[in-house]
Amino acid sequence: MTIRPARSEDVPFLAEMLAEASFPPGIEPRPTAAQTVADPRAGRYLREWGRPGDVAVIAEDDAGNGLGAAWYRRLPANQPGYGFVADDVPEIAIAVAPDQRGQGVGGELLAWLIETARASGERALSLSVSAQNPVARRLYERAGFVRAGGTDDHPTMVLILTASEVGFPDGTGWPDWQRAYRFGALVVVPPPDLAAKVDAIRSRFDPVSAAIFGTHITLTPPFARAPAPADLDRLSAVVFEFPRSELTHSSPTTFPNSSVVYLPIKPVEPLAALRTAILGTRLFESDDRDFVPHLTLSEFGAEPEAVLTAARDAGLTHGGIPLTHVTWITPDPSFRLAARDTFGLAP
Repeated sequence: MTIRPARSEDVPFLAEMLAEASFPPGIEPRPTAAQTVADPRAGRYLREWGRPGDVAVIAEDDAGNGLGAAWYRRLPANQPGYGFVADDVPEIAIAVAPDQRGQGVGGELLAWLIETARASGERALSLSVSAQNPVARRLYERAGFVRAGGTDDHPTMVLILTASEVGFPDGTGWPDWQRAYRFGALVVVPPPDLAAKVDAIRSRFDPVSAAIFGTHITLTPPFARAPAPADLDRLSAVVFEFPRSELTHSSPTTFPNSSVVYLPIKPVEPLAALRTAILGTRLFESDDRDFVPHLTLSEFGAEPEAVLTAARDAGLTHGGIPLTHVTWITPDPSFRLAARDTFGLAP
């Protein structure tokens, strides 16, 4: 499946998708694309397509066949769509071909549309969803949309895209690698007894890193931007889809051709699956490095053998780490990190 920006020649396909979007499954006989575009209200989403601010994306297969489409446009208060909330908030239309539903096409289209809107500086997006289409409503809720009026039969939902950077340091004077972490990242914090042992070794052999934040398993790259409340709601929902599990650490070791000493974390699979789902929210910087979950003991300058000996003497050869929640850590102006929020896994 490929998702691309719509072109002028895609308008007939958008009309077909508008007919699918405007009428929930089970409505028969279904209006044609031409009838839908001619409809006094539904047609507002597409008539005279190509106005400033009109944005659409198309999903197609390898043969170029259309699988679905999503688009938004601003509609005025005197000619609103079904999900109108304000003149400057575009309304969304989205639909997937009937034989392609249930395969993730709608979610991909919606994600692309949201990212396009955010990159274009839109402050919010709105839509209307039929109560007879609970699958679509769950899709929107997972993306961070919340109800903002409408009726019980056709609630209006809104996604706030702009996020305030108030409460985050501006990073003045920080090196680039620290500025990347202005909005923090997600980590897994081990239990206090294990953390105390690891941090004692870190303080001895790597005091600079130890002073920044306590021991942790890094789960994600940094946030790409300050997350909005809807982003955090979506992130919480993604994390809660995963069950709690038990991790373990094994004996300390080093990375090949490196002085970094660490405790390997196993099994990798639950953390890797959780990380993949979280990165699927597209809230974080891209990271194509291999994911190796670990607790770092020392990474700057210490003699590895001395760190390994100290870790073994401290009994850091095997231990359990409950995976019950994920912690969002953010920096203060002096780049000391602290827990800002947590997201729980399912009991």
